Amino acid sequence: MSKAQFVTVTTTLANTTQASRLGRNILKAHLAACVQCWPIQSLYRWQGKIETAREIVLACKTRAGLTSALKAFIRSHHPYEVPEIIVACIHSGLPAYLTWIAAETVPSTAPRQPRLTFPPPPTKKSPSRKGRKA
Repeated sequence: MSKAQFVTVTTTLANTTQASRLGRNILKAHLAACVQCWPIQSLYRWQGKIETAREIVLACKTRAGLTSALKAFIRSHHPYEVPEIIVACIHSGLPAYLTWIAAETVPSTAPRQPRLTFPPPPTKKSPSRKGRKA
């Protein structure tokens, strides 16, 4: 199996304010092309007790070559003592989407590729009225 070129790095935070701040800073640093956030209910063991917490998951899509830098960035900006940082390889995806991830994770000091634009989805065409009498 070939080595994955892209990964999703996930972490969790206590609230949307923390999640938005970290997500935006990751994007500003060009360490991910996309950061998705959604709420979850976590159950976990911590210091000998079972805990429950509402958290926000961040899923960061990036190039595999940026994994170490992104993990270090999350670790240094994360408020948790032991944050979740999990990396999942993306072995396949829509080629245009993967190209977009690659283009958006180039540091701002490097020459930028032109931004990819995606056409809007096709609109549903109304049935032809040709040959019908009004």
